[in-house]
Amino acid sequence: MWILRKVMMIGGEPRTVYFVVFVLSYSRLSYVGVIFAPLEITTFIHLHDEAFRYFGGLHEKCVYD
Repeated sequence: MWILRKVMMIGGEPRTVYFVVFVLSYSRLSYVGVIFAPLEITTFIHLHDEAFRYFGGLHEKCVYD
C-alpha cells in the first residue's frame, strides 16, 4: 500500500489530490483510491473496504509496507 500526494490543476485551480494504492503481491492487481482531503482513519478504512470489494473479497494475508 502506498499513500501519495500530488498537486494538480483541476478546473484551472491547483488542488491537492491524495492517492491510496493497494496491490496484490502475486498477481500485481492494483486498486487506486483517490480523495481530495488528507487521509483520515475512517477514509482509509472505507478505501480499504472498497479495495477488498474490487479484489473479490478478503485474502489470506495482508502485508502493509
